[in-house]
Amino acid sequence: MDTLIPSFQYVNSIEKVDASACIKSIRLTSNVCTIAIYHPETKEIHLINTYNIDPSLKENEIVSWISEINNKLNIPCQKNVFYIYTKSNTQIPKEYYEEKEINHILSLIYPEDPQGKACPEFVDVYELYNLTKCNQTLLGSIQSLLPEFEIKTHISTLFTLLSRIQEKENTALIFIENMHFTILASHNHNFLGANGLNFTKESDFVYYTVDFLRKIYPSSEPVFLYICGNIEEQSPIFSLTKKYIKNLSILKQTNSSELDNYHYFSDIIL
Repeated sequence: MDTLIPSFQYVNSIEKVDASACIKSIRLTSNVCTIAIYHPETKEIHLINTYNIDPSLKENEIVSWISEINNKLNIPCQKNVFYIYTKSNTQIPKEYYEEKEINHILSLIYPEDPQGKACPEFVDVYELYNLTKCNQTLLGSIQSLLPEFEIKTHISTLFTLLSRIQEKENTALIFIENMHFTILASHNHNFLGANGLNFTKESDFVYYTVDFLRKIYPSSEPVFLYICGNIEEQSPIFSLTKKYIKNLSILKQTNSSELDNYHYFSDIIL
């Protein structure tokens, strides 16, 4: 099997989108690599490709494979961003953040990963810092093989997306990938909390989601929950969750693109 051939592909008309004025986003999750090229102002999508990752590849081999895919595409863009999916994240308000304390904080959160590299990011929409650890080999390989790409953690896009979709008083957002999900919550455009959880079955997903929301919001207040990523409205996960959360919906597209499954990629088309 040719691993350079995408498992899913969407290509817009080249006449409609000037690729040289676009942003190229690469999203690396545990089992899939996605490349999206879109116009930052119109949000018009030029191309989306997804590729299944060979589970036998090591971090440096994965980046080498992605670099080969990118070279084969040969589509220069004005900006390039590489998003790394991190399962564990911690948020600190700007007024309590001290750079000198980063390694101490992360050693307490990730005692099992002393070799991981600290990756702090400032989230301007909520005036906070997100802290996580990234694999050093992965980071080094991206910097070496894809030097034109800015490296960011994937959750940074979810913060931005949450701030943009909030129309109701209490809004929460979930991104689902391979048996793991990240959930974020806000109230009147103020960030309240986030968590990342593994699950093995639908009932686990529902329990963790409901438990998180009950801890964040008073039970009497309605919560509007949006889901994106690897999810469908007809799926057992969605159907079961809907029984407990009335205001649940798949994140719908907000631009003129004709892409049907926009919610799979809404987090990297910003």
